[in-house]
Amino acid sequence: MAHPLSFEPPRVVVDISFWQELAAQKLDRMKLTTPRVPIVATMERPAPHSPASKDASRTSGQLRLTRSSFTHTSSTGEGGVATNDESGSSLLHEEWRGTLINVNTLEEFRSFDRKQLTDTVAAAIANGGAEGAAESDDYSSRRAAGDTAGGGGVRVRGLREMAPCGAGRVLVMLTFIDLKKYRVYYSIAFPVISPNPSYQHIDHQHLDQAMTAQDISAMMRQLKADHTTLKDGLFDVHVGGGNAGGAADGPWLGYVDSSTSAEAMGWGLRNVLFLLASKRRLYGRTIRILAFRDLRKVITHQADNEYRPSYQSSVYTVRFPPADAFTLPPPLSHDSRNGSSSARATCLGGWVRWPVADGHGQAPGHQQHKSTTVQQVNLCDYLDFTTIQANAVDLNVKLIKWRMVPQFDPERFNSMRFLLLGAGTLGCAIARALIAWGAKHITFVDSGNVAMSNPVRQSLFKHQDAAAEGGSGRPKVDAACEALREIRPDVDARGVVFEIPMPGHFDASAASAPSPSGSGAAASTSASIERSLHTLDELISEHDVVFMGTDSRESRWLPSFLIANKSWRAVRRQQQQQQQQTAGGGAAVGSEGEGGCGGVPLGITVALGFDSFLVLRHGYKDQSLACYFCNDLSAPRDTTSNRTLDQQCTVTRPGVSPMASALAVELLVTLSQHPHGFVADPSEKDTGSSDDSCLGACPHSIRGFIGGFRLVVGSSPQSPYCTCCSPAVHEAFEQNPIGMLTQVMHDPGHLESVSGLRVFMDKMSRVEEDVIQIDDEELCLL
Repeated sequence: MAHPLSFEPPRVVVDISFWQELAAQKLDRMKLTTPRVPIVATMERPAPHSPASKDASRTSGQLRLTRSSFTHTSSTGEGGVATNDESGSSLLHEEWRGTLINVNTLEEFRSFDRKQLTDTVAAAIANGGAEGAAESDDYSSRRAAGDTAGGGGVRVRGLREMAPCGAGRVLVMLTFIDLKKYRVYYSIAFPVISPNPSYQHIDHQHLDQAMTAQDISAMMRQLKADHTTLKDGLFDVHVGGGNAGGAADGPWLGYVDSSTSAEAMGWGLRNVLFLLASKRRLYGRTIRILAFRDLRKVITHQADNEYRPSYQSSVYTVRFPPADAFTLPPPLSHDSRNGSSSARATCLGGWVRWPVADGHGQAPGHQQHKSTTVQQVNLCDYLDFTTIQANAVDLNVKLIKWRMVPQFDPERFNSMRFLLLGAGTLGCAIARALIAWGAKHITFVDSGNVAMSNPVRQSLFKHQDAAAEGGSGRPKVDAACEALREIRPDVDARGVVFEIPMPGHFDASAASAPSPSGSGAAASTSASIERSLHTLDELISEHDVVFMGTDSRESRWLPSFLIANKSWRAVRRQQQQQQQQTAGGGAAVGSEGEGGCGGVPLGITVALGFDSFLVLRHGYKDQSLACYFCNDLSAPRDTTSNRTLDQQCTVTRPGVSPMASALAVELLVTLSQHPHGFVADPSEKDTGSSDDSCLGACPHSIRGFIGGFRLVVGSSPQSPYCTCCSPAVHEAFEQNPIGMLTQVMHDPGHLESVSGLRVFMDKMSRVEEDVIQIDDEELCLL
């Protein structure tokens, strides 16, 4: 007895990698838009079962969505024709192409017009198939033509004209991903167009009942030689010898079927039959459909005599309804003649339903039923919490770009490597601000341990750090790195225990120690300075930005000097190259004399007073901006020895350090967004010009005065007599690096001589002697 033809929808499995990729695309591409994103799901065609198997699990294969669903492309040759994959591995997977729509709020997800969405897809299917001209010859004549051509045998012809319909395999996915709570809500549909009444299932037979063994072998050989047809999944089978079985018209329709159910065919066939009804005038006719399920036999090249015992294919006899059953309603038809009020064809949304247990698996606001079209996934159950936290931090930063500053490019900042000299009050605060902006590579340099007074002001330390080692405290760099990893587990934090050599801090014990070479204290001190110089220079070269947050003025001199030296060398090399090019030499100047130095980092100094602070970016390369020492009237000297208790502690208002540190990092982030980067000219106001940073002004220096709650921004030029960055100092260093530094460590006044500062100050003194001082009364008389 005839009954409606059944179709089996695929079972969907969404891999966790799919949601990870969707989250990444939401952050980097979609942002706050709602684009229609093409996706491809793949289904591994099921392995054949024995015909006698009573396994109740004989269902279609799983349709999988993975990370590659966003980037997957078919193996195609010229013109989009699938290539002949000799291994056949690609043929074991059928593709379902579709569209993903990701909305921005849960409310939008719940109120989305799902019917309009599936109707739109169905209309594209219907009108895409209608674009091809209907076949003018009577379909029943094809049977005779096929029989004649086949000479009583079997002939297989691929239906390349139906390839654009993708064998009817279409999917739609509606999603909302909450990147704050890491939950995903989604619905999946497989839209199909169905006539009303539907197709009638008259009969079905196993392949050996519908065809002879000789015809089966002939068909298999032809399919084995035509992987393109197998990939498309549609073909005609012209069967001769009168074994077509009764009243069926024309050649059989072959369909590579992923279903293994004896009672149902693959879901995508519904769209194929609807399109073929129009193209081949199948209204009211009866045809035979070969549900081809022996694909693995073909691609594994098994012998002909092995096909018969284990085939799974079946032949269905199907009657099409009359023509008016295929009339489309206006939303689905672009042809007004087809869009009549008497339309009977409908779009079946095909929304997948999942069982609901204990109220789980559905979006808030949906009533609990036995099944639901809305599935919910808690990504926290699957993802590493480190990954979740890293993505959450990235989201906070990227929201600036999405909502406030479209020109903002976070990658220009968070790809940088940061060196923090000093892991105290400033170093801790700077590190916290850096990771809040997404920094991932931070190195601390400090030689001290955590003291009992540190945790209340130095935000990365706890009492346990100070109480460790019998009360002597943990090394600051170790405690700081550990604390950063606890805050952001994916941060690359490194600690280096190192004491920076300082002008005027000559080690008397080293001077008194005997030297094997007999050269005495000088050789010992020079060797120590050489090792320290190499270590510090290497650290500076490995990083893009160096924050100088040590607690004495002289401890900032050597790193500031090495940073300035790298800029000085870079400018000198560039000048030499230009001179050679001008002279016609054209040869590039190498990096000899670099001493292992790599790139040129930016130096930023942060210094504190009792109720004031200074944030200053040093001049970069050929910029003529003052460094931290340019306005000094003397060289930095020992300010830490022989100090009383009040002088040993940094006496400053507790709020000064966090403010200064935050401004230092904000200045750097703003500078990173400037079109000219680190060489941006100083600016004191946000002009809004495209020539400036999208985040605002990039001042040279920021001075804060908490007593009056004032900020003063400004810039000052480089001093030609600076003891740190003047050309004369660097010329002397190039001639004898270790010798010069050794002398500076013994006698900081040497810097005043080399730089010319001492001569300059002497001249200023003589000028002051010649100045005639006039008091107010004398001025009034004049």
